[in-house]
Amino acid sequence: MQDFYKNALKTLQHGVNELVIHTAYNDLEMQGLTVNHPNWGAAWRQADYDFFTSKKCKKILKQEGIQLITWREIGKLLK
Repeated sequence: MQDFYKNALKTLQHGVNELVIHTAYNDLEMQGLTVNHPNWGAAWRQADYDFFTSKKCKKILKQEGIQLITWREIGKLLK
């Protein structure tokens, strides 16, 4: 999964992009909530969290000149 995200970040087009991730901890609560969804369950969400909070991800963001913005900032751009 890390390779997928690294490639996605490195091939973004210039401009505003949206990448939706669903992070969560791989704990009993999330395992229970996602029990019928093995392809995007608790372990997958933990892997998303681990990658997007990692030094490796921060390094890619910096190298690629990717600036994170909030939904509020996106709303202002759309006005």
